[in-house]
Amino acid sequence: MKKLLFVILGVIVITVLVYFFFFSNSNVDWISEEDVQKKDFLKDKHAVIYLSSTADQDMDGKGISYAVFINKNGEASGYKMNGLELGGIGVSENKKELLLESKDKLKFVGENFKEFKMKYQHTGDYRAYLKNSDLFVNIYNSGSNPDTGGYDSNVVYGNKKGIHKGNIPHYLMSSGVDEETILVITQDIDKKEYSLKKLVFNDLKMKLEDVTEISLDKIMSYSSYSSILSDSNYYYTVLVENDNTIKGKVYLLRIDKTTLKQELILLSSEENTTASIPFTKYNSAYFYNNELYFINGLGNVITFNTQTNTVNTKFKIDYHVTDGVRYNEQTFFKGDQLHVLRYDENRKDKYYIEIYSLKNGKKIKESEVIGMEEIINSVQGGKSIHAYDFKVLGSKN
Repeated sequence: MKKLLFVILGVIVITVLVYFFFFSNSNVDWISEEDVQKKDFLKDKHAVIYLSSTADQDMDGKGISYAVFINKNGEASGYKMNGLELGGIGVSENKKELLLESKDKLKFVGENFKEFKMKYQHTGDYRAYLKNSDLFVNIYNSGSNPDTGGYDSNVVYGNKKGIHKGNIPHYLMSSGVDEETILVITQDIDKKEYSLKKLVFNDLKMKLEDVTEISLDKIMSYSSYSSILSDSNYYYTVLVENDNTIKGKVYLLRIDKTTLKQELILLSSEENTTASIPFTKYNSAYFYNNELYFINGLGNVITFNTQTNTVNTKFKIDYHVTDGVRYNEQTFFKGDQLHVLRYDENRKDKYYIEIYSLKNGKKIKESEVIGMEEIINSVQGGKSIHAYDFKVLGSKN
């Protein structure tokens, strides 16, 4: 009798396990290695989202990341890689080539697939594409260097012909691009000293050059809310100033390229700087029609007019969360539009994309993302993933 009972229990357990592993993933559209290597892989892709487990979840070597591609019909499909906290997607100028990164590999996807191994990295930082040089540049927050006692931010740069390695011996507060130059703001956390530097690439050799020291109040602490942007006359970046409370002021730091004169321009005063952290730091600021646009984590779109030096809250997206709780929301500026990846637990398809006009702030379009929730829910082994990047590649049907 006991033997029969054990047999019945065994059958039930096996049935439950089969059901769980099969049916929990049956609605997920997975991208195979064969598919991602096809020359026309990007042909029908509208957008891509990068999600990953955090660095601490990779202590067992089983951290995971996903590049979730959304096709022009709004259908999501997932490509699984090794984890990389704060990782992202590199995009070429013509959107025909992407660079996918994980903790130990770089994959060029598009017209010609190519894969390279690289030194293990636990945390991403910044990625950019230099059009004239045809160089993808990826920077990683590599951490303290036990040999030098300093800090390392490893740089991997190249294209499908090959990759090269460099290093910035500093902790980075922010990064950006000025034509063919990578800009970085380095930070000495203990001394509260900041410096603007640039990376120059000649004959595939990287050189780190000083631009200027940045003068900020040492009584206060500062964090970056955006990438570094530039026009013909100035460098810009958005900073938040804190005085050890949750309140803080958000400034636009502007540095004259010729005189190196610096000024802090007040954008807003926040009651909760945690809630106002942008959904996507490096996709939070953008130039359009002589205005610098910045969207914070409350959905407020603030502009600085470079001709009149005036600040305005131009519009607010349809977002009403004020406690800073996030569900993988992301933002991306493209042309005269702002694209926002949103989440609503009351919808059948919980993720969707909104498009807003930068000209008048009105919502132009809203479309469902079909299958993304299933991809996120398929994660097993006690891991969880978070969105760190969002890129719009082309128009939808």
